[in-house]
Parts: sequence; structure tokens; C-alpha cells
Amino acid sequence: MTEQIAEERSTEDLGTCIMGGSTDQPCPRPAVARWRGGSPLCSEHYREAEVQEESDELRLSLDLLGAFKYEVCGHSLQVLEENLERLQVGFQERLSDTNGLLRMLSDQADRHKGS
Repeated sequence: MTEQIAEERSTEDLGTCIMGGSTDQPCPRPAVARWRGGSPLCSEHYREAEVQEESDELRLSLDLLGAFKYEVCGHSLQVLEENLERLQVGFQERLSDTNGLLRMLSDQADRHKGS
């Protein structure tokens, strides 16, 4: 992200972050990069978007893994079932960590709005 932000900063003026732009409390921070080439975001909202995307990908991965585990059950593939279980536990732990980071970022943003 840092290289992309530096590149964006040097090539164009992005204005302010678009988050909350349609509310009575828009983000006042300067935009530092475009999210996926589109919306200009400040560094805090850019990081939050990255973490949210990771959370979404982990949820989808867990759903797909659960469906695959369901299909494997009953085929006497003990080693595969055990490995899928370990993988599922790892994804769940990572999702929990990611969601904790999202809560922390959201709390920081809320405190910043209040100041």
C-alpha cells in the first residue's frame, strides 16, 4: 500500500477522502490513494477497506470450505477431512483476528470524528 500511496501522491491531487461524503460528517482527511483505482481515500479508510476485503474473502473461503467438507464426508477420506478441519480452524482464527482489527479501526475512526 505504501508504494501505491507514494505513486498516487506524486502523480495527482486526490482532494479529500470520499468516506462519509453524503453525510453531515464527511471525512476531512486528505485522500492519499484510489481504492482499486476508483474512489480516493485517506490512509485510515484505505486500510479499513483492505481489512474489510480480507474479512469478506475469509468468509467466502470458509463457506466454500464448508461446502467442500460436506461433499467429502462419507467418502472415507480421513486424512483429507482432518486437513480440511485444520484449514477451517485456521481460517476462523484469521477471520476473528481480522474482525478484531476492523473493530479497532472503526473505534479509532469514531474517536477521530468526535475530536
